[in-house]
Amino acid sequence: MEHDDRRTAFVTAAFELFEERGISQTSIVDIANRVGVARSLFYHYFPNKNAITGAVINYRVDTFLEQIREWTRMQRGQDTYSSIVGAGSIIRSFLQG
Repeated sequence: MEHDDRRTAFVTAAFELFEERGISQTSIVDIANRVGVARSLFYHYFPNKNAITGAVINYRVDTFLEQIREWTRMQRGQDTYSSIVGAGSIIRSFLQG
């Protein structure tokens, strides 16, 4: 697996585990196990749990911003109600995740 793909796998696994268990109840070992690698490989990508937590937050914000950009592109010709419903759906998804 390439470096960027493995890093993404760690971030995705951490995000899933944080949703399932919470940040404080998720360990580095849990994240490594979810990815299917040894804990020591985790440290090749992230120096500590705070670093991967920041990466997960950045991933979520980037995803949110991309959804907003897509929503903005789709607004041409939309009525106000549909626009508000679409925006509300994106915001709800971000807050629940």
